[in-house]
Amino acid sequence: MSHRPEFFQTAGGLVRSGAIRVFNGQRKIKVDCRFIRKQIQCLRTTTQTCSFDVGLKFTGHTGMKKLNRYYRGIGETTDVLAFPNYPVCCEELM
Repeated sequence: MSHRPEFFQTAGGLVRSGAIRVFNGQRKIKVDCRFIRKQIQCLRTTTQTCSFDVGLKFTGHTGMKKLNRYYRGIGETTDVLAFPNYPVCCEELM
């Protein structure tokens, strides 16, 4: 029996369940999004977590402050902002 991907509706359109989204929202450091996407896929295959969605956004200090203010109510920058494994509105992050 083959695994058929499920799709779900978001504000940005139809998205496949198990999707990997990598977005570079900063310009200071060159980011190879294709390479990172392949590494995430390899990790998910190894850990048998291919059905989980992964979203990764690279952003600068200003973008991180906005995300922290919106999601945590803190107007400061941090190194990482992570979300648990339950539905969040990813369109606002991307």
